[in-house]
Formats: sequence, C-alpha cells, structure tokens
Amino acid sequence: MKFWMISLLALTLCACQQTREQYTEVMPPQLFTPAQPPMQVQVPPPPPLTVASQQLASSVYGHWREQGSGPEETRLQLVLLQTGAIDGAQWLAAALQQQLRDLALDSADACYESIAVQYSLHSLVLEANCPERSDLGLGPMISAWQQLPRDFERLSRSVRLQKHIEAFSGRDIERLWRQAVLGQSHPYLRALEQETPKDEGELARWRHQALAGGSWHLLTGAAAHLPAASSPLVAALGKLSGNKPRQGTAKAGLLPDNNHKRILLLDSPGAVQSQVRLGYALAPEGDSRNCELLAALLGRGGSGRLYLDLREQRGLTYGVYGSCIDNPLSRSLKFQGATATLSTGAFVRGIVDHLALLAAKGSTEAELRRAEGFLNGHEWLWQDAPGGWQTRYRHQLERGRSNGHAPRELALFNSDNAALLAQAPIIVIKGDAARIEADLRQALPDFQLQRAE
Repeated sequence: MKFWMISLLALTLCACQQTREQYTEVMPPQLFTPAQPPMQVQVPPPPPLTVASQQLASSVYGHWREQGSGPEETRLQLVLLQTGAIDGAQWLAAALQQQLRDLALDSADACYESIAVQYSLHSLVLEANCPERSDLGLGPMISAWQQLPRDFERLSRSVRLQKHIEAFSGRDIERLWRQAVLGQSHPYLRALEQETPKDEGELARWRHQALAGGSWHLLTGAAAHLPAASSPLVAALGKLSGNKPRQGTAKAGLLPDNNHKRILLLDSPGAVQSQVRLGYALAPEGDSRNCELLAALLGRGGSGRLYLDLREQRGLTYGVYGSCIDNPLSRSLKFQGATATLSTGAFVRGIVDHLALLAAKGSTEAELRRAEGFLNGHEWLWQDAPGGWQTRYRHQLERGRSNGHAPRELALFNSDNAALLAQAPIIVIKGDAARIEADLRQALPDFQLQRAE
C-alpha cells in the first residue's frame, strides 16, 4: 500500500512539472455574419423631453415635465447643483442619509424614511415620494440640510466601510482608469479621491462650500406641485445658500495624450482573471452623439461587434461593454470587460484590432440603424423609468443647458470617428502581472507596459 502511494505521488509531481500554461492565441477580428438576415425592427426616437422652468427666488428654481402623468407627478427631487466639482460629495451624501435616519427616529413622519440620497460630481440629490404630504416631502428634505448628523464617528465608520467594500468590487482599477483618462491635474480627481475628513469641522467646511457655491433646483412632474415663490420653504432654501445668485464656470485640466502607446498594469497576485478598461479621453466640449454611436456599434450588450466576436465566436469573456461618459468637465469613450488570465493578451488585442478595423472600413448603414435603434430604445427607457427624466434633465442642467433632451437623428460614421479610433487607446489592466506580462508583450509588442503604483 505504501509503495502504491509513493508511486502515485511521484506520477502527480511528474505531471505537475510537465504542465505548461497554454495562452490563447491572438486572432484577427471577425465580423458576425448571421445565417439569415436579422429581423429589421425600427425603434423610433422618443418625443422631445419638454421641461418648463420658473425661478422661485435667487438661486432657487423649479422645473416640471409638461407631459408628466401618473404616479411620478408626486415624485419630488431637491437638487443642489454646483458648476465646479463638489468637494467631499460622497461624505456629504452619507451625512444627509444619516441625518434623515436620525430625524426619522425623532419624528413620527414616515416620509423621512422614504427619502433617497444620490450624488454626482456636480450635484447632491434628495428624492422624496411622499404624496400624502402637501409639500411632497420638501420640508423633510430641507430639514436634512439644516444641520450635520450628531454622531460623526458613526458616519466616519459607515463611509470607511463602504470604501472598503468598493475596494473589492473594482474601485482600484476605476481609480487608475480615472487618473489615466483625466490627467493628474484634473479637478475631478480631487473631488473623487477626497480622503476622510479630519473632524466635524472639515465636514462642515465642505457643507458650507457646497451650499455657498450651489443653486437649488426642484424637479417634479407638474407645476402645481411646486411651492409658491412666497412660501416659507423657498425662503428656507434661500437662507441655506445665502440668497446669492450663482455664476461662473469651472475649467477642466489638460487632456492626456491619446497617442502614447502604454498599458498601465495594476498587479493583483493570484487573480484568476484580468479586468480591462480601454478607451479615449475626449474634449469636454462637443456633441456626444459620435461617442454614443461608437460605444453602441462596438460595445452594446449582446449585439455589439466586440460581444459577437470576443464572446460569441471566441469565448474570451462573459461580456464586454462600451459607454460614453459625458460630464461637464470631461468626456470619454470607454470599453470594459474581464477575461481569464491566460486569455488576457488575446482579449485586449481583440478590442484594439476591432477599433482599428472600424476606423479603417467604417460600418454599413444597416449596422448604423441597429445601433441607432438601440440608442433610441435606451432613451425611451430613461424617459419612462421612475426618476429617469429628472436624471436626464439634471444632466442637462449640469452642462448649462436648460432645454430637454432632443430626439435623436441617425448619426453617421464620419471622419471624426475614424480619426479618434486611429489613435492609440488608453489601456488599464488589473491582473496577475507575473502571469500576464509576457503574454501582453507578445500580443501588443508596440505598447509599453508600465506597472502602476
């Protein structure tokens, strides 16, 4: 028995010594050709989003959807909007949420518990759905802004825990991607990477800066739901912000060089897959329809070029997606996905080659129409989803536009698209560096590999 055990162990060790990792070979990009032509479904663009506005007081504005109907008419958003990036936005949002919980414990009003808090680079949003109240929840939302939470230590623990959780869900690669696509001098980096406030005084300073530099916007489904200009609630909002009109514009930092062929590699020893972010930094100003079209052509759900080739044909990933990030001070085109460690080089090369193929040969009109139908359908969903039109319109306000979202016209693949895709993309990868470095150098020999700190 002992002899057999020794023999089995020897065979196992021998087999392990002879095992070699087989990396996926790089293949040229393939366009999906269906066995029969796909059914042509025309998705018309949605009607224009028509939003009316009224100034209620200095730095206080009301907005309502003129064709609003149904239960969404009673949904009310209180938005603090700032031209520049809001310092400590994540902390301020957490403080508002904790303050609402404290107020709910001290009050019999159930509205406090239903108020949701959101934040972005330029806004802090409280959303109430309290149809039983005559003010639709505006009073409780203003109360949340009037003071900071009582327990700073509990707030600090809550946000630190959230950041710890985010570290396991890709926050580190997103941070590296932001640094690469924005450039080191961009004001968004300071706002997004704000450290823990030293004490309540620093949190109070962030709150004061946000209130002093922002304007208030009330978004609801009907004009009848807005408070009168003479309302004490409007006066309370004016008092919070100092009753001063907000003017001025913020400036973005310099764009990073898209033509620098470099791969930023974030080492994750022992990782069984590699996470990939790849794309381009765009000028902050401009129409994003071209960017949205490219994201849809290459990276839309289950029917973009990347998905059909790299997943359906080659099995390199569970999914690869494209998106157009359009913020007031930065815009970018981004593709992302994950792949097995041994397929990293082939996967990244596949995306790069598809970008070059689209730049060189463009796309057919039928392919453009399918992408346009996808984008139109996406816009229909935004307008129909609870709170969707408010999000869309808030985005317009952040960019300094008072009009609603116009209907989409068929975009064309033009020379601007081709010129962008002909540039070297920014590439950020998180994976086991010891196992993927050689594969990446072989798959992308013209790119410089650089370890991220």
